Amino acid sequence: MYGIPVYLFTLGIELQLNSIAQGTIIQFPDNPILREPNILIHSVESYVNTTTGLTKTPGGLTVISQNGGTGLLINFVDDKNQNRIFNHPYMAFNAPSNNGVPREVSPFRMVMQKSSVQVVDGTNLTAGQGIYLVFNYSTLALRNEHKK
Repeated sequence: MYGIPVYLFTLGIELQLNSIAQGTIIQFPDNPILREPNILIHSVESYVNTTTGLTKTPGGLTVISQNGGTGLLINFVDDKNQNRIFNHPYMAFNAPSNNGVPREVSPFRMVMQKSSVQVVDGTNLTAGQGIYLVFNYSTLALRNEHKK
């Protein structure tokens, strides 16, 4: 499970920075795929335009810069209403900054609407820019099948 991941499924999520004021919390949008009760998150990848070549999100937002990413923290809440990842630096999830390896987590069920990105330093951010994350996930059925 840990090491070089084999992706079963991936899903990209984008968020728009409507405000870059310190302390701004941007909730993740609800997603019908990740809301399913049998979905487990395995790893998360964050993207910035200076290390990945990704300049625009699928929705056309300009992706934040690497310097902008240093001013963000990520919070993921699980289905038991616990902070599974709390105030974790955005750039710690950036695979190119981590020798190309995505940040893996012990698989958990995430509640998107309770999870968020927090601005702690808006110096290198611009309102209207996009935050782009990719979630690597599996279903419980597939996970159990791989254990056999």
